Amino acid sequence: MAVLRRWLILCLMTIGGCGSLGQPPVESDTQITPSPAFVSDVPSTLVIPSESVAPDVWTVLREGFSLDHAHNEPAVAQAALLLRRVPMMTGIERPARSYLAYIVDEVRQRGLPMELALLPIIESALDPYAYSHSGASGLWQLIPNTAKHYGVTIDWWYDGRRDLVDSTNAALNYLTDLHDEFGDWLLAIAAYNSGEGRVRRAIAAAPGADFFDLKLPRETRQYVPKLLALAHLIAADDGRVLSPIDPTPPFVATTLERQFDLAVLARVGSLSLDEIYRFNPGWNRIVTPPAGPYRMLVPASSRIAFTQAFDQYPTEPIVWTRHRVRDGENLTLIAKRYRTSVASLRSNNQLTSNVIRPNQSLLVSSSVIQSSELPMNPLLHTNRQWRRYKVKAGDSLARIGKRFGTTTTALIQVNALNPNRPLQIGQMLKVPIPPPIRRLTHDDRCSDSTARVVDTSQVSTTHFVG
Repeated sequence: MAVLRRWLILCLMTIGGCGSLGQPPVESDTQITPSPAFVSDVPSTLVIPSESVAPDVWTVLREGFSLDHAHNEPAVAQAALLLRRVPMMTGIERPARSYLAYIVDEVRQRGLPMELALLPIIESALDPYAYSHSGASGLWQLIPNTAKHYGVTIDWWYDGRRDLVDSTNAALNYLTDLHDEFGDWLLAIAAYNSGEGRVRRAIAAAPGADFFDLKLPRETRQYVPKLLALAHLIAADDGRVLSPIDPTPPFVATTLERQFDLAVLARVGSLSLDEIYRFNPGWNRIVTPPAGPYRMLVPASSRIAFTQAFDQYPTEPIVWTRHRVRDGENLTLIAKRYRTSVASLRSNNQLTSNVIRPNQSLLVSSSVIQSSELPMNPLLHTNRQWRRYKVKAGDSLARIGKRFGTTTTALIQVNALNPNRPLQIGQMLKVPIPPPIRRLTHDDRCSDSTARVVDTSQVSTTHFVG
C-alpha cells in the first residue's frame, strides 16, 4: 500500500502539482509579533453543517462537472491512461474524507465548475502540510504573495495557506479572477499553474487559439489535461473504484475568543492532539494565537468532548517557561514547583519515561507566556529532511543557501539564528533539502505564484504530448 500511495502521489504531482511532500522549515522563535485576528464567516458556536445535498461527494462532483473533458485530446487520453494504472484514491482516501466535502461544497455554492474541486488532489495530494521549498504551501499550494493578496494571514502563529477554509477561499477567489480576465476556464486553470503573464503572452502570440493550441510550458500543457482526465474518470466511475464519501464536512466550527494551550485542551477532553492539528493545520504552535477571535474546526464526532473540554479548561492564563534541571530534581518536584502535572511535563517535552538528567532543558506550562519558547505544531516536523553542514572559513548564509538551493531566510528560521551575528567557523547548521528524486523547476509564475515539482525518475514514463 505504501508503494501504491507513493506511486499515486508521484503520478499526480509529476505533471501538475506544485507542492512537494517535504515540510515547511522551522520558523525562528525570534519572530514573535502576534498575528491579527484571523476568522472567516464561521459561526460563533458549534454548529452542525448543512444537510447533505447528494448521496456522496462523487455524485455532487459528477452533477457539477461542466467543462469539456476533451478526452479525445492526446494529452488528456494519456493522462487518463496514467491514472488508470492505480486506483485514483489509493493513499489519499483519509484526507479526502477530511477535506474534500468542504472543498466540493464551497465550489458548488459559488456555482463554479466542479472540476476546480479536484485541483488540490493534483496540487498537493490533499496534504495541507505539503510544502515547496520555494514557498508554496497547503492544499492549494499558494505562495505568500498570492495568499496575502487574497487576505490570508501568514505570521509566527499561523499560516492560513495550510488552513482548509482560508486557503480554499483564497484559491477560488483567485481562480474566479483568472476566469474573469481570460473568459475561459481552461485558460484560467493554466494561468493558476504557470502565471497570468505566461498565458497572456501565449494568447498574444496566437490570437483566437484555444488552450490546446497555445504555446505554453510543457508542465502547463500536462497540468490542465491531468485535471480533465481525473474529472473524466470520476464521471465515468460506476462505484467500483471510488468509495462513497459523505458530502457533509466532517467538522463543525467554533470561534474562540481567547488563547488555548492545545495540549491542555486535548488532555482535558481526552482528545487526540494530532486530530486537532489535522483539522487546524494552519496553527504553527502548540498554543493558539493570543488575540481572538479566531476559528477552530472541531471533528463532528468529537464535538461533545470538545464542548466539555472548553467548559473544563483552566481559566488562568497559559504560561510557558524554560526550566533547566538541577541535581536532585525529578518530574514530580518540578511539576509541584510550577503547579503543573508530570503528565503535562512529559507531553510538552515528548518524554517517554520519567527519567531526566541534570542540565536538561524542559518546557513547562505555568503562569507567564513566553512566546519565544512555545513549541511548534508537531506535524510540521513529520518527515522533515535536513542535511548537516559545518561552517567553513569564508562562508556566509547567502553562499551556503546558494550552494544547497535554499534561502538565507530559511537558514535563519531553521537554525533560529540572529541575522546580525556572524557565523562561526565550525558552527553546525541544519540545511533544508527537497525530498529525494524531486527537483524544482521555475517559470514566470515563481515571482508571484508556486514553484513546481518534477519527479525526475518518472519523466521517461509519463511523457505527454500536448
